[in-house]
Amino acid sequence: MDAGVVEDSFINFLPHPRIVAIDNNPSHLDQIAKGLFNAGLPCVTMLYDIAQGLVKPDTLDPSMLRIIFLDLNLGEIENIGSSMGTLTAPICEVLKILSPAGPYLLVFWTKHHNLVKDTMKMIAERGDTDVPLPVSYETLDKDLFTDTSKVEDLRKGIIKALGNNCVFLALLAWESEVEGAAVRTCNRLHNLVAARQGDGTSLNVVDLKDLLKQLAIAAWGKVHAKGNAAASVTSGLLPLLGDHLDAITNNPAYSKIWNNALSNGWSRGMPSMVTPAQMNAQCLVDLSCSDMNCRGAWLEFIDDAKKPDGPVKGHLGQGIEDLTDEFINPDVAKDKENYKSKVSLGLLECSAACDLAQNKAPLRRYILCARMPADFEKYRTWENPARKKKHDAIFELDKVRIGSEDYDLLLDFRYTLSLPLDHPLTGPQSVKAAFRVRSQVLAHITANFAFHTTRPGTFSFRP
Repeated sequence: MDAGVVEDSFINFLPHPRIVAIDNNPSHLDQIAKGLFNAGLPCVTMLYDIAQGLVKPDTLDPSMLRIIFLDLNLGEIENIGSSMGTLTAPICEVLKILSPAGPYLLVFWTKHHNLVKDTMKMIAERGDTDVPLPVSYETLDKDLFTDTSKVEDLRKGIIKALGNNCVFLALLAWESEVEGAAVRTCNRLHNLVAARQGDGTSLNVVDLKDLLKQLAIAAWGKVHAKGNAAASVTSGLLPLLGDHLDAITNNPAYSKIWNNALSNGWSRGMPSMVTPAQMNAQCLVDLSCSDMNCRGAWLEFIDDAKKPDGPVKGHLGQGIEDLTDEFINPDVAKDKENYKSKVSLGLLECSAACDLAQNKAPLRRYILCARMPADFEKYRTWENPARKKKHDAIFELDKVRIGSEDYDLLLDFRYTLSLPLDHPLTGPQSVKAAFRVRSQVLAHITANFAFHTTRPGTFSFRP
């Protein structure tokens, strides 16, 4: 037994249900749960009370919900066809309480198949933004759930419902395979140390703990691994997980699902409501990261650091205004006070990943960076010679949507620093973390930085 600190929040790390079933009749709900279980789809059941509504368990994570089985007539309306408004109200209430945060399939069990389309149309026409609409809705007969002799028919009905929504099914398959890759990674480690304890009643978890520690040390070095076990173990597990992720496409069934889901329409471009900058915000940066010490942290100077006697000028040799002129041509942008107030300068953390693994106390490496509104591109032109950047040391990433505005992200390879972890220029008194640049982008930046600093100088004569 390996006891440790116990907190209520630890239960949130157990697998969350992806399927819920809701009915106002307890006996029907029990039959439905058994029917789904027999069909190979265990679910969480939730009883809807006509007087009190629906109570969502605290442990139910709405971002995990993918299929909702729902009784169409939650309000027990007798003359159901003539009371559509009364029929839709409980459904809207339930969907609002559950609030699925991602794509989900809504499956009604009912004998009134002819009313489902009008019900969903009325829900959509309400325009309630707190009621998340499904990717699709399907109907199944209630008899399939309550009659144990129809288990195979129930399975076929569910398979047909999923088959009608092949893109949704493909995403479900991807989620399942990624989760399975993590499970196989854990199993792989467990099988290396699956030895019994002395009394033979359980496995020796100490060996597993020591194995995980060695992975952490290999990834970060002993000193750093002890200081941040979560990050170091995660880094150590990633290569093992990567092996299983790479093998996902070896599954013929998985490949068939995706080939079917994306069988046509390849000539169409980006959806009209999505911009390249929005996609770059998903692929190039991690906007949710506020860790100032992580690799790839994009740190922006706060007001105190920008003062004439502040640390920016002391360590970079130039004040904020002169550094801003590295990225914007002041002769083109006449309203200096306006544009300079909208340009956020800072430092991009780009330390070598190997420093941690080699058990060093690394000096953090930084490059001067700038974030500015995308429409400032007109201020980034020079005439002699004609170019879109002041010099070749300026490196530009693709536009990124942050909040409701598109931004250009630029770097200046002329201004680089190596600083210890606790240096005041990179502490909370000088900078704030805006986001994290993802590892693949950071590798692209450092490769270009290396090319810039090692480019050869030659001279020749031409007629």
